[in-house]
Amino acid sequence: MKRHRLLGLLVPLAILAASCGSDDDSTGSTGTTTAPDAVDTTDVATTVPATSSTEPATTAAPVDDTEPIQASGKLVYYSLQPSSATDILLAEFAKVQPDVEVEVVHFQGPDILDRIGAEAQAGINAFDVVDMAGRSPLTPFSAQGLLAEYEPQALSNFDTKTAASIADPDKWVFAANSHGLCYNSDVIDPAPTSYQDLLDPRFKGEIVYGAPLGTGFGQTLTVETKGFWGEETWTQFWEGLGQQDVLIVDTPATSMDTLTRGERGVALWCNASALRSAQQKGAPIEWVTVEPNIANEVAVAMAAKAPNPDAAKAFIEFILSPAGQGVVGEAFGLLPVLPGSPPPAVTSDAMDIAVVLTPSDFAKAEAGGLADRDPNIYADYVTFIKGVFGLS
Repeated sequence: MKRHRLLGLLVPLAILAASCGSDDDSTGSTGTTTAPDAVDTTDVATTVPATSSTEPATTAAPVDDTEPIQASGKLVYYSLQPSSATDILLAEFAKVQPDVEVEVVHFQGPDILDRIGAEAQAGINAFDVVDMAGRSPLTPFSAQGLLAEYEPQALSNFDTKTAASIADPDKWVFAANSHGLCYNSDVIDPAPTSYQDLLDPRFKGEIVYGAPLGTGFGQTLTVETKGFWGEETWTQFWEGLGQQDVLIVDTPATSMDTLTRGERGVALWCNASALRSAQQKGAPIEWVTVEPNIANEVAVAMAAKAPNPDAAKAFIEFILSPAGQGVVGEAFGLLPVLPGSPPPAVTSDAMDIAVVLTPSDFAKAEAGGLADRDPNIYADYVTFIKGVFGLS
């Protein structure tokens, strides 16, 4: 496997991405994980240029010099991650917080935002911590005073630059989900090696694309590539792709399901955690690193009126600690943000990336929070993409 080099995280760009893992949980499903006996032991979009395939030098594992907060009682965790991921994470959390019982409520897509908003309007204080695909979706809740400000001790484990890039006063990036092209090796041979390859006639009728006009991964790709390629190349590519009989589906998860079933050969906009999930199920899905590579932040926040603030703080400390970061790759199939932490075990020679600090100028101008977009520019963008793919 190629090396992973995480340099920093970007200003979030998209409003909400779908769940970063597999979609094996129903919206709003609840599971309770009780801590066992103690054991002795990331807006949303980040541009990711491909790097070399040089094997990494040995890197010392990070050491935690902080004192853990001792908490007890019940912690309610709202999550976009599947139960298969949170189960792994919380098993490790239980080792450092054996007296905390965790109830996880799983969501998909914007339902999690609707739930938080509805509870706030009703004056219900139900959750302690929440994870999110980026910091931007949480910004409105910050403005309403619904999130708690906190200075995690665990940030002392990071260098100053990285700590500054991942931390807001009331939300913290704990991982990045990298993206590229995925293909079904039973359907496609040879594989594409770039976005431009997809314009080859042999890929006509073989491409599936999730949500190019959604508020998540698909839209981020169409917007971000303009900043890298420029107006002319960007227009030529997307107009050319529109001639390739691309199957447009509602979500990236549906895109991966279509690919796994062999109904299409290439998924435009595939993330690392979805790839891992498909490969674990035995699907012949492989990854292609393309440039620009895109990744989204995965963040965590604490409710301002958390029912159990001590347990919430303990969770924030844990997920940013070497112990928590050490399991993020395994649990979620995501890139941990703490340098030296183990990357996700993707069984493909795929993940050679370096996350950079600054998004493209175009992305800054056109893909910030929806409230910050120029309505006329965004309307032009929507009209163009609808015309390219024949969408109503």
